[in-house]
Amino acid sequence: MLTSGDYLSEDLAVNSDSLHQDDPSHGAISSKVSLLRLAWYFFVIALTTVQGAAGHLRRQIVIQRKLVTEKEFLESFALAEFLPQPDSTFGLAVHIGQRVRGVPGALVVAIAMIMPSFLLALLLGSAFIHFHKVSWVIAVAAGAGAAVCSVIGATLLEIGRKAVIDYRDFLLILLVFVLLRYGILHISGVLIWVSPLALWLHRPSRHEKLHGMQEPPGLIPTLGFRHFLRRKLDQIFNSERWGMALTAVAVVAMMGLISSIEKSGPGVVEKIQGALTHDHKPQKEQACPAIPFKPLSPGSPEAFPIAPICTDLVSTFSALSVCAFGGEETILPCMQRASVSHHNWMDKGDFLNFFSLSFIIPGPSMLAAFIGLKACSPFGEQWALVGALIAMLALFVPNMAVILTAAHSWDWLSQWRWRPSLGKALLLIASGALSAAFMFITESAVHSTASALIAIGAALILLLTDLNPVLIILLSGVAGLLFLG
Repeated sequence: MLTSGDYLSEDLAVNSDSLHQDDPSHGAISSKVSLLRLAWYFFVIALTTVQGAAGHLRRQIVIQRKLVTEKEFLESFALAEFLPQPDSTFGLAVHIGQRVRGVPGALVVAIAMIMPSFLLALLLGSAFIHFHKVSWVIAVAAGAGAAVCSVIGATLLEIGRKAVIDYRDFLLILLVFVLLRYGILHISGVLIWVSPLALWLHRPSRHEKLHGMQEPPGLIPTLGFRHFLRRKLDQIFNSERWGMALTAVAVVAMMGLISSIEKSGPGVVEKIQGALTHDHKPQKEQACPAIPFKPLSPGSPEAFPIAPICTDLVSTFSALSVCAFGGEETILPCMQRASVSHHNWMDKGDFLNFFSLSFIIPGPSMLAAFIGLKACSPFGEQWALVGALIAMLALFVPNMAVILTAAHSWDWLSQWRWRPSLGKALLLIASGALSAAFMFITESAVHSTASALIAIGAALILLLTDLNPVLIILLSGVAGLLFLG
C-alpha cells in the first residue's frame, strides 16, 4: 500500500504491451544469483526504502539488478496488493525472492528485509522508552505525530480514489468506518460480514448489464448528462492535483462534523452503539481478533517471566497479520485497542509516538516490534528485546505463509472472473478501515492550534510536492521542537 500519493506514478507507468511480453534486456540472470548476493541486494534495499516505496524497489531489482522482468514485477505487485499485508514493500519483496530462487529465496529476502529495520527499531525504541519524558523529546514526537496524520490522509486519498466509483461505494466505506470506529465489529468481522455486500455491489454481471443499458426516455436529467457530469467530477477529483486538495478538504470537513456530533451528543452515539451491539451493560472496549491460545502456566517466573505477555503478543499479531488487507494502517485501531485498552501495555500517547517512529525507520514497518519492546520493558532490557522479536515474528511470519501459498495459484486466479470484483471489495474495506485509522490518529495527535498547523503544512507538502514522507516527518519533528516545546 502507498504511504504517499505518488510513489508508483511514473515508475510503474508502463506501456500496456509490456504486460504481455518480456523485455529482452531484462531478466535471464536471476537463476545465476546466489542466495548470499540476493540477501545483500535486499539488505541494501531495506536500508534505502521507506514503507510503500514500490517505485524505488522496482528501480533496484528490475532496472539495475535485472532480477525479474517488468511483467514479473507487476504480477508480484498485483499479488502483494491483493493479499493481506502488514507492509506492502515486504510482501512484494518476499514474492520476488520466491520468483528468483523459490522458497529459500523468499526466506533469505525476508530475513534481509527485516534485519536492518528490526535492529534500528530496537535502538530507537529503547532510546525513546528511556527518554520519552524529556520535554524536547515530547515536542519532537508531537510534531512528528501531527505529520503522520497527513501521511495517513494521503494514503486514504490514494486508496479512496481507486475505490470509489459511485455513491454506493461511498456508503459502503462509511459503513466500515462506523463499524470500526465505534467498536461494533473488528476488522475480521468486517471482512466476514461486509465482503459479501461489497462483492455483490461489484459483481461482474452488474457491470456487463450496465454496459448494455439504453438511456430511458424522458429522464431528467438525462443519462447522458449524468455521465458527462460524472466524467467532469472524476476529472476534477482524480486527475488534477488541486482536485485531490478539494477531496482532502471534504474528508477533513466530514471528520470535523463527526467529531462535533460525538462531542455534542455522546448519549446519542452510545444509544446507537448499544442498539447495534445489543449490549446494555456498561461499554467496554473489546480486544481485537486474537488466536485463542491457551495461557501458559506460570511455571518458574524467573526462567521466562514474560510468557503470558508473549502469548498475548503472538495471539494478537498473528490474527491481525491475516486481516491487514490494505496495509498496517487498516488494522491500526485494532492494534491500538489491544495495546492500550485491553492489555494496558502503553497509553495512547506512547502508541502514537511509536507509530510515528515506525515511519522514520527504513524498510518494513516495525510498529509490532515497538509494541513488544514496550510491553516487556518493565521486566528488563533483555526481556524487552525478546518481546520485540516475538511480536515482529508474529506479525510477519503468517503473512509470509500466505504469500508463499498464494504464489502457486496466482497465475490460475488471473483467469478467474471474480478476481477483479474481490480486489475492488477489499479496496473498499481498506478505505473504510483507513478512515477509522485516520480519525483515530488525528484526534490523538492534533490537540492544539500549533499541531493542527503542522499537520496542515505537512499535508500541503505531500499534496503539492514529491518530497519523501520520511523527510516531511523529520521536518515536522523540528517544527514541533520549535513551536510545541
